[in-house]
Amino acid sequence: MSGRRLVLLLAVWTGIIGGTGCLLEVGAKVILDRREAARVNRFQETPEKDFPGISSEQKAFYRARYLPYRVWGYAPHVGRHINIDSEGRRRTPQTVQPGARRIFLFGGSTMLGQGASDAWTIPARLAERLGANRGLEPVECVNFGIGGYVNSQELIDLIYQLERGAAPDIVIFYDGINETVAVAQGSPGDHHNLKRIAGIYEDAQKIGYSLGFGDLIRHLAVRVRERFQETHLVRLIGTGNRSGTSGPSGRPFGQDPQQLESMEAAAASIYLQNFRIASALGERYGFKTLFLWQPTLFDKPALSSQERAVLEQGLSGGVPNPAYRPLWEGIRDRIRNRIAEAADARRNGTARWADLSETFEATADTRFPIDWQHTNAVGNQAVAEAIARLLEESGWLDGRDAGAR
Repeated sequence: MSGRRLVLLLAVWTGIIGGTGCLLEVGAKVILDRREAARVNRFQETPEKDFPGISSEQKAFYRARYLPYRVWGYAPHVGRHINIDSEGRRRTPQTVQPGARRIFLFGGSTMLGQGASDAWTIPARLAERLGANRGLEPVECVNFGIGGYVNSQELIDLIYQLERGAAPDIVIFYDGINETVAVAQGSPGDHHNLKRIAGIYEDAQKIGYSLGFGDLIRHLAVRVRERFQETHLVRLIGTGNRSGTSGPSGRPFGQDPQQLESMEAAAASIYLQNFRIASALGERYGFKTLFLWQPTLFDKPALSSQERAVLEQGLSGGVPNPAYRPLWEGIRDRIRNRIAEAADARRNGTARWADLSETFEATADTRFPIDWQHTNAVGNQAVAEAIARLLEESGWLDGRDAGAR
């Protein structure tokens, strides 16, 4: 066989294998998408019920752009339910009066308002609630929520804003869920998808500058294997038994209990250090700081039929929802036990920490319609009400300084 014919034969077989792989991947994606659609459709109270058309608009939250130091953010978007400005911030409908006190609200997709229209995000409901209290100074609420952000990213974002002249009066951090997910991914305190994002940068450096041909081939082979493990086809095969887990039986996140316990401790420690750092920044730059541990479906004692289905049948990151509960509670309990030692700044009333876990104790109505993380519009209203009460008690908006608990 001539060399030319051999090359042609190899090219044909490569095309056949590659084409077959692409068809299998597309087929697997279609099957998984249909499964997900069927799962979501079983949960009747979806965001579409309250805000028809919002599902297609939420694609705006996946049109990411690179941000210095913070890694990702959003491109501008104009829509019926979702609007994002040129700075990548979600719009908060409100009337801003001259001299209004500025409240910066940081958090992940729950603060951003995934599943809710602009007017029903937590910042929007807080702005309306505080605006209705004539005994308080006027406020402007600014939504800095970005899907997937952990507390450390939010703190870096705050520093970035301060460097550029921003002058908040109150800074609110609303966290806990993404800290739990970071532990599940094996990187406590770090941003989500750390290995994948690091790989993009490292590949560019190695391929462009440092690797010889042999090393390059070996490196690419490793990357191909890693990418294959992330394909829809592998996910379809792996979830065929409905376990939805990414590790061996009893290890839904691939780590043993000792590893998870160590990472829980690390996540809590980093969070507490961030509390200290933000408190110090507040003293230096003249703003008050409120750290909030957010509520989840795990904290709700009375569940609606829909919430029970979410808890028992739902998946997050391919893992059954109940698997996250021990991580969530472990991190929260460590913070509860140590917050007093981290809160020296609270003595002069410049910083507070509050646990909102009990926000939904009084209702059996649906507040978490899709997963264990995201509240619906009525849930956002309840969270905003809880935050408003904390601010009213603090005296930060009426000239008093009641100090911190």
